[in-house]
Amino acid sequence: AGTASIGVLLQNAQNMSDMPLAIAVMIVVLAIGVVVDSVFGLADRQIRR
Repeated sequence: AGTASIGVLLQNAQNMSDMPLAIAVMIVVLAIGVVVDSVFGLADRQIRR
């Protein structure tokens, strides 16, 4: 319950000028986006058969 969300973590990193952490969080967001896109792409191909 005490864990910050990814958005809060990114905002805090930017406010503290912690660019390595900010970039790491952005890479995690990118990876999540790629995985979600792949899952929806697979679902789309299965539905359109």
